[in-house]
Amino acid sequence: MKLAITTAFVNAQDTSYPISRKEALRMLCEGGFRYLDYNLDRELRNPAARQDSPLLREDWRSWCREMRMLAASCGSEFVQTHCVFPNYFADAPLDVECTGYVPRCIEATALLGAPVTVMHPIAPPGMEYDRKGTVAANREYFRKIGDVAAAHGVRIAVENMLSNRLTDGSIFKRCCTSAEELMELVEAIDHPFVGACVDVGHAHYMKQSAGDMIRMCGDRLWAFHFADNDTWNDSHVPPYCGTLNWEEVYQAIRDIHYEGGGMLECRACWRLPQEVQRSCIRYMADLCNYMMQRIEAKEE
Repeated sequence: MKLAITTAFVNAQDTSYPISRKEALRMLCEGGFRYLDYNLDRELRNPAARQDSPLLREDWRSWCREMRMLAASCGSEFVQTHCVFPNYFADAPLDVECTGYVPRCIEATALLGAPVTVMHPIAPPGMEYDRKGTVAANREYFRKIGDVAAAHGVRIAVENMLSNRLTDGSIFKRCCTSAEELMELVEAIDHPFVGACVDVGHAHYMKQSAGDMIRMCGDRLWAFHFADNDTWNDSHVPPYCGTLNWEEVYQAIRDIHYEGGGMLECRACWRLPQEVQRSCIRYMADLCNYMMQRIEAKEE
């Protein structure tokens, strides 16, 4: 398995000292990461990042090639990306603009050399509790965007989501929060370039068995997001810093003989002082190596 770190782990806009995207990439590579995931969403929806996002420049294709070459020069490679995730069915200006950038994210994924981009399924406004209507809308959208992905040789992995528990006790409902809903959608889309991504942290937050979800996806599982939480907040803390049963996850990955990519989608380094960021990256690289060893271990 190729276990990566998200580039958002060291965020150029949110850290406590200025850092360029290239410097952040070098830090991750020099810290011990062989595989990388580029978070394209932060380039296009984060207000601070949008001010100087390379993806919004005319030479964005050259920038993608340059980042791929930089990673290769450090002995690393991109194994997946996270596509921008607006509400594809909403008419708010930012949603409309960012939906228009989805094809650009797919092409950027190809230029970065990654075979897979992860996308969110979205309920159209007012249809959060209309499962049938939501599946139909997403089926239509992902079939079309699946054709775009096929043209660039990129596969789309649709991610399982979570329904947020708000501070007033209410629930913000999202679609695809269970293994059954995720596979219902993937099978309804029925496109050779559209499969599934299991976010084990989302499954844990929803009190779903991540292992069961992995097994249900089987050979349609093309990407992973790894993070931990306490089932109350989707806090994206590093593995083993929450309450998720990681041995169950490793066993399920072995059971389906998964050999693709995955990434640590953690936030531990965002606001750390400069003096300790590199040591945090090395810690995460050590953790990544340990996890890969456990995944590849024979059943005891």
